[in-house]
Amino acid sequence: MALHRFHPLSISRDPGHVAWVLAQQICLRGCQALKFLVAARWLGPEAFALVAVAMTVLLVAEALSDTGLGPAMVQRDAPLTPQELGAVWSLQWVRGLCLAMVLWLARDPLAALFSLPQAAELIGLVACIPLVRNAVHPGYVLLQRERAFRSVSLVESSGALVDLTVTCGALKLGAGPVALVWGTLSSDLWRLLAGAWLARQPWQPNLQWHRIVALGQFGLWVWATSALAVLLNQFDKVVVARWLGGVEFGLYQTAARLAQLVVTDLPSAASQHAFANLSRAFHAHGVPGAQPLFWRYFGWTALAAGVLATLLAAAAGPLLNFVLGPAWLAAVPALQMQCLAMWVGALMAMAVAQVRAIGRPGWVVQAVLIQAVTLGALAWPAIQWRGGAGMAAAAAMAGALGLAFLMWRLQACQQGAKV
Repeated sequence: MALHRFHPLSISRDPGHVAWVLAQQICLRGCQALKFLVAARWLGPEAFALVAVAMTVLLVAEALSDTGLGPAMVQRDAPLTPQELGAVWSLQWVRGLCLAMVLWLARDPLAALFSLPQAAELIGLVACIPLVRNAVHPGYVLLQRERAFRSVSLVESSGALVDLTVTCGALKLGAGPVALVWGTLSSDLWRLLAGAWLARQPWQPNLQWHRIVALGQFGLWVWATSALAVLLNQFDKVVVARWLGGVEFGLYQTAARLAQLVVTDLPSAASQHAFANLSRAFHAHGVPGAQPLFWRYFGWTALAAGVLATLLAAAAGPLLNFVLGPAWLAAVPALQMQCLAMWVGALMAMAVAQVRAIGRPGWVVQAVLIQAVTLGALAWPAIQWRGGAGMAAAAAMAGALGLAFLMWRLQACQQGAKV
């Protein structure tokens, strides 16, 4: 890409410029990192583990109920009608209502699953979040397909600042772990309001879900991927919590989160930008037109995430001591191994973007199943070998096998083999 494309004037005039995506992710990930680090240092491993349990439960619940309609709308070539947008919104909101009820009613058993019954109150509070998240105007998702990255960047970046400000203020006032939930909820409320203002597409709320059957067929594969992936990604945390205890869970979760923030989040966000461009290239030129673009994305992801992972692993000890304090130094081995796992995860995210863009979401489900079987087989010996660090190593190996499967599929597709 020519250097003049990054001139400030060209960026400000082009709402679809990649610089808007980069600015969004720098602000978003930076605010999330600050929120995470401030909360971890303020609360300590034991209290922070309660927050980790509540947010993990919410993440799993959302993934298990994911309709997949967002990626389906982005991948679709034809525009959506007002009736279809209305049906999407109503289905999403019903989903949010059901999630809220389930989380509230099952808060005690869910907390007991992690052997941390004190987390039940927080789980009950996070039940409010799905109600807000699933009420967002469906047209907000279409801004990504329309490459209106400037608008999305402004909303997401300002939402991250709201989250950080509310969280830090609540912590300062002595709210404890509840502060992180308040921050997340405030950010989601801002996104709801801003999304309604930006998404000007006409829509007609209705319960005629038969109108979006085609979207649902694509979304079904996305749901299956999300459900399996989140169960896979949270399986190691549940294992650590039950087999090693609450404090070890807090250390392990913090190591995983820090590695994710530094190594994976930016490449994963870039994969969302890539998904829109790869989908457009596929619809215009087929697989041959999308593959060269994918390899450029993949190469840059491998390089950038690899450098970040190496630097974080090398500085793990001094960094934890300086940022979080001596109480967190026990997380160093797990953090170093998580760097490898997250590097593999960044590559996986880009491969998934390409697979979905060419209309093969079923391959992702198969890859995740491979990961799940591998991780399940390695969990016990990995824990016995090196505790949390061993579990992270098992996750890295499982991810590498899933990635290898997707790359094999993509290579066969490019060569015209039967897939």
